[in-house]
Amino acid sequence: MQEGLTDDDYDMYYEIWQNFDPDGTQYIRYDQLSEFLDVLEPPLQIHKPNKYKIVSMDIPICKGDLMFCVDILDALTKDFFARKGNPIEETGELAEVKYRRQAHTLLLTTPLLFRHFIKLMAIISRIIRNNLACWVCFGSLSEESERRINHYVILTG
Repeated sequence: MQEGLTDDDYDMYYEIWQNFDPDGTQYIRYDQLSEFLDVLEPPLQIHKPNKYKIVSMDIPICKGDLMFCVDILDALTKDFFARKGNPIEETGELAEVKYRRQAHTLLLTTPLLFRHFIKLMAIISRIIRNNLACWVCFGSLSEESERRINHYVILTG
């Protein structure tokens, strides 16, 4: 019995990928990732609930909340070998593929950084909401600043 990943495993990955990316763009939306990982077959499959596993894999998210197929496969491959006790390092060949992705797509964030950003925005919104009345009472805000802050608070909930 083979301990590593086989060509059949990679073929299975790309066959299932086609169902999620029928136009062949090499990208899927971030909100599709959980389902995609769930329908993969072993040894690459990550069953639902897999939200925390996705965050821990730290797969790059590109502009438009899109995720590149090679970035996902790279993360799954690293995860597979880490589970087997053989973590792998990035090769020059893989770095070249990532470079091609980055040359064509703006890399925005990773799931972990995105979660931190959302939490930070909630904290900032709460601080603004809690202190807005005080700032207005003491006259330390111009009308324009007050208008902008009110608009921001409405947008961020």
